Amino acid sequence: MSISITNFSPSTVSSGGKYRTVAELLASADAFRRAHLEREAKARAEAEARKRREREAFLQRMMTDPEPGWRAPEAGIERKNAKGYQDAVHYLQDLAEGYRLIGKAEEFQRRFQALMAPYHNRRALWQRLKDAGLTLTA
Repeated sequence: MSISITNFSPSTVSSGGKYRTVAELLASADAFRRAHLEREAKARAEAEARKRREREAFLQRMMTDPEPGWRAPEAGIERKNAKGYQDAVHYLQDLAEGYRLIGKAEEFQRRFQALMAPYHNRRALWQRLKDAGLTLTA
């Protein structure tokens, strides 16, 4: 008695009981792939939207009392090392974004300029600020 392998592969048989063609199988695989990519894209978009909402909520909370945010970069700068400078840049990026969010970018620039005035000779710090897109405006 011979057993046909087709008896064990129901996915190759269409609902009508006949075998599907290669073209039908490829079309089915393509449809499955498209649906999978669409689900992934939707999940990615939802995750990005959630992250944006969380970021905006964080910035809104920070901007209710931005003073601690201004002390943190100064503490990082005073450490006079790469990690301190990187921390300072991170805090300043948050502050810049927060001030933009509430429509007070000019106030950020004034405070940023005042904060950075004593540190005009710290080239490594200024390079990190430049790389992060944080520059003084006239």
